[in-house]
Amino acid sequence: YYLSRGMKIDDFAHNLSFFFSNGLDAEYSVIGRVARRIWAVAMKEKYGASERSQKLKYHVQTSGRSLHAQEMAFNDIRTTLQALMAL
Repeated sequence: YYLSRGMKIDDFAHNLSFFFSNGLDAEYSVIGRVARRIWAVAMKEKYGASERSQKLKYHVQTSGRSLHAQEMAFNDIRTTLQALMAL
C-alpha cells in the first residue's frame, strides 16, 4: 500500500511491529528468531532496505490455550514457562 503510493521502504518499515502468541509447543521457542531472519532477508534482498528497517520489532504474548480449569494450581507455572520460552 505505502510503496504503491510512492513512499520509500525506509520511510515506514522501521515503525512496523508484530505480535506473536507463545505456547508450550517446541515451535514457539524459535518463532521470533525465524521471523527476524525472514524479515531481514526480505527487506534487504527484495526492497534494499536500510539496516534499521531490517530489524523486526515484535511482542510475544502468552497463550491461554494451554491453561486448564481442572488443574488451576499449575496455570501460573504454565504461563511462567511460556514467558521464559519467549526470551
